[in-house]
Amino acid sequence: MMLLVGNCHIEFIKECLEVMTNIEIQCHRIKLEFLDQNMGQDSVDELNAKAEEADSIFVMSRFKDIVMSICGHLKDRMKFIPYIRTTAFHPDAVPCYTIDRQRIRTLMGNSHSALILYGYLNELSVDDTMLLFCEEVYDHLEYFDAKKKFEKIIKHEEEITGWPVQQLYRKLYNGGCFVHTTNHPLLHVFAELSHLLLKEQNILIDYNESKLKITDRGAQSTIWPVYPEIADRLGIEGSYEFKLSENQHNLQRAKQKKIGSDNISISLREFVEDSFEKYAIVGKENIEDSRYNRLPFSTLKGSQAFNIAMNRNKNRHSNPYKNLPDYRFWRRSVTKLKMEDVDPVLKSKFNIFMMDKVATAGSCFAQQIARTLKRADFNYFVTETAPKDISEQEAKERNYNVYSARYGNIYTTRQLVQMLDRIDGRFTPVDEAWVREDGQYVDPFRPLIEPNGFNTVEELKRSRDEHLDCVKKMFEELDIFLFTLGLTEAWRSKVDGAVIPLAPGIAGGVMDEEKYEFVNFSSQMVIKDMERFSKRMFEINPNAKIIFTVSPVPMIATYEDQHIIASSTYSKSVLRVAAEEVSRDNPNIAYFPSYEVITSNFNRGRYYSDDLRSVTEEGIDHVMRLLVQHYLSGFDDSEFLKEMDEDDIICDDEVLDP
Repeated sequence: MMLLVGNCHIEFIKECLEVMTNIEIQCHRIKLEFLDQNMGQDSVDELNAKAEEADSIFVMSRFKDIVMSICGHLKDRMKFIPYIRTTAFHPDAVPCYTIDRQRIRTLMGNSHSALILYGYLNELSVDDTMLLFCEEVYDHLEYFDAKKKFEKIIKHEEEITGWPVQQLYRKLYNGGCFVHTTNHPLLHVFAELSHLLLKEQNILIDYNESKLKITDRGAQSTIWPVYPEIADRLGIEGSYEFKLSENQHNLQRAKQKKIGSDNISISLREFVEDSFEKYAIVGKENIEDSRYNRLPFSTLKGSQAFNIAMNRNKNRHSNPYKNLPDYRFWRRSVTKLKMEDVDPVLKSKFNIFMMDKVATAGSCFAQQIARTLKRADFNYFVTETAPKDISEQEAKERNYNVYSARYGNIYTTRQLVQMLDRIDGRFTPVDEAWVREDGQYVDPFRPLIEPNGFNTVEELKRSRDEHLDCVKKMFEELDIFLFTLGLTEAWRSKVDGAVIPLAPGIAGGVMDEEKYEFVNFSSQMVIKDMERFSKRMFEINPNAKIIFTVSPVPMIATYEDQHIIASSTYSKSVLRVAAEEVSRDNPNIAYFPSYEVITSNFNRGRYYSDDLRSVTEEGIDHVMRLLVQHYLSGFDDSEFLKEMDEDDIICDDEVLDP
């Protein structure tokens, strides 16, 4: 017999397990209140009796201490399972108690809005309280950081249970909002837990599609909305409609004489008004308010965020720039700051977690990001690894581990699109191999990956096939794809439009104007390429995220009949505009402003070396510090950047200026 011990979650897990296996399962439910006070003797005796009979005991992690204190003598039979919840979607939902620890209930049951309670305790009107529900206040209260803050709890759960909890949460987050309220998961979460439990115990799973036969009773209770501003950051749908439980629905429908949906919802205003009524009955002096004496709530009133919220409707005819945050003004966010404190990132659209498979490609500046990920012990994803019998130096010379696969520098978006099309046979270039002056063969699309070239065309083709298989694996399995846009100038085949990284005649092949032509991609062409790539990418890997950056390294040479400064400015401007257009309204595509950090005049030119092209270590440190701060979730120490060993960066375009 299997015994499950925990709160109401175990009843859902039991239902799922009974669909998946024939094992006898019993539950012992413990109320959360018992974490703060002693259990009754009857409940203790009942738990002991069930535990003695059980062959295995699965205890929800949150109840570990209390169960061990009662059944510690049976610890050999005991295992711990994760308690799944998250504040990422509903950071404003909190419990509310009287000063003698009695729960206060509203139309949303035991769940309260911290902002509504704050408004009541600070004697704000209903209208003014509703003004608090805005982006600036959420930012001040760190609501947008709720997901990141919750990672410590996730790691702790993994330590207690030994389960792959971080991986489980990553999968759940990728599927959107997976909780009705902060601690009431959707049915599929319990099915996933049940499946993992059986898998961990090597128990035969007869059937795992439990959601087809089990009713999600949690959906009959209150459902807290994901506020639109928070939903936008998470890439999901949001609203301010609060869904009532069936009991509250019946009461409210009778009160309002409404007939219709079984899932009646109330608006934010209705929720504020109802909460104020319930709080007034209890009395302000009898409500426990310690939350508001601590940061960040203790500094909300009188803050810039609070003033912006209160003045949003009151000053509609005043200067529209009056209450904007500092980062929107040059003087406040650039001129007045120390160089190293300038931060144009502000907020990341999503996080890179320790276990996420992160792949990189693009111009040579992308290699700096790969170095940072490796140094921070994040999961830098490499699918094309070096043979075991070659040295580290030889591996690097042959372009192993420089990027996630051995494609060399990919400078243009057209190259990127065509590489994606080649992995499944949608595009097969006519050019197969070029001959170098020494008689060795090179891959036209990776001309510098083998310093000694290939001895035969067959050898080259085998290498290419292996490479494309690795690229396919990379795109199918990665979680984050980070691409650094480098150039708009390129050479392409007149026969099939294939774009090559270096003009024929530089690293192999022969320049033939009948077969090849110069092209300088326009912003419209680059945007179209990026949109096509993104669409194909998400078809291959629906859960992937993309980060685009623009290389701050100026062009080394131009084929246009104009000054290199003009050509370089055009190229970077096109790429920057394209990155903005493609990423602006897509929650799964982000732009990271490494280009702005290096090229903006706030750094007084200190981020370029004497050649006015190479980026200094100081500049790289600034960029990578922002990447760590805003994207690398769960990694707080950026001091490691100062200890990074200098490493040569491989740039194919250097052969253009011998």
